Amino acid sequence: MLIAFVGSRHLKAPAAAVAAQILSSLPSGTTPQTGCCPSGLDFAVRTWCTTNGHPLQVFQAASRAPAVLRARTIQLVQASNLVLSFPLSTNPIRSGSWLAVWSAVRAGVPVLVHLPAVPVAALPCLSGVTSWRPAALPFCSSIPFFSPVTLTGSLFNQGPRA
Repeated sequence: MLIAFVGSRHLKAPAAAVAAQILSSLPSGTTPQTGCCPSGLDFAVRTWCTTNGHPLQVFQAASRAPAVLRARTIQLVQASNLVLSFPLSTNPIRSGSWLAVWSAVRAGVPVLVHLPAVPVAALPCLSGVTSWRPAALPFCSSIPFFSPVTLTGSLFNQGPRA
């Protein structure tokens, strides 16, 4: 299984600790994927995988141009069986984390959002998302996530893509 980790380049320490907890709980045969940002969640995931000798797939961007970074994020999402997003806030404007969420919804890839201090009603409903519901990873159920609900139901309920 391929799990994409997407998040802010200004990652807060608690979110980095949550990502490390998830990484240490990954089922056998699971490969994390992330982008190439030199800071934030991308850097934290790469560092954890390198330190722990865990396989990792990194999606590189040819430049830092916004269009190139958007294309890299969409490629990362489309190559994944599950996307875990760690945005800084509920504001989707200029957010690669939310771009990944909307790309996952459009592509039918299950996606979970980690924003623990935010009420479910505050999450944005864009790009086919009608509402949100609490969710948890089966292999790390103590970490709270939100799953988007679309007109066809929750993508996460359908399980990871094959």
